[in-house]
Amino acid sequence: MITYTTIKSLTHLGLLFLAVYFSFRNGERSGSMYMLEFLRDNKYLRYSDYERFVNHMSKEKRKQNEG
Repeated sequence: MITYTTIKSLTHLGLLFLAVYFSFRNGERSGSMYMLEFLRDNKYLRYSDYERFVNHMSKEKRKQNEG
């Protein structure tokens, strides 16, 4: 009986962890997209500035993946 309770508890904790992880990941993505859309719509980033920004972020991501 103790083994069953332990497995059940670990399963619940695992599901909770997965739910938090995916929720956070999706929230980060949607928040980033919202921020970029806001900056473009309000002319904070002109087309050339936006292109430079995207290139900069791509370079940073490549550095992270390599290192």
